[in-house]
Amino acid sequence: MLHSTKFYFRIRLEKEAYFDHWGNGSAVAEIEEVRQSRRDEYANLTQQYYNLVTDLYEYGWGTSFHFCRFAYGEGFHQVIARHEHYLAYRIGFREGMEVLDVGCGTGGPAREMIKFTGVAVVGSNNNDYQIERGINYAARA
Repeated sequence: MLHSTKFYFRIRLEKEAYFDHWGNGSAVAEIEEVRQSRRDEYANLTQQYYNLVTDLYEYGWGTSFHFCRFAYGEGFHQVIARHEHYLAYRIGFREGMEVLDVGCGTGGPAREMIKFTGVAVVGSNNNDYQIERGINYAARA
């Protein structure tokens, strides 16, 4: 995935759009209309940022974009699942509950908690690319 031509082309376009947002001018010389225009584009900037980093996050962390403590000798995927099971247990998730995952990313923790507890999860996120990837992962689960 990370070595495909399509991936590099998409990254290049996203990077250009992200940096175009900031421009090359000095903040001191900037007029208020330029600042307001940039503020109006923050939703687009957020999309571009997450479009850029999602594949890198998945490469580094898999589909669970969080950190947790490791026990000695514990494997990466094992510790991630253990942490998600612990969170579901501490929150009190039980089979048949309906859960809202705000900022769900690609849905990795939610899919693990569904397997562990039997809850139904609805994910909400601000990035279309992550939602699309999460839907594809859920279809394969």
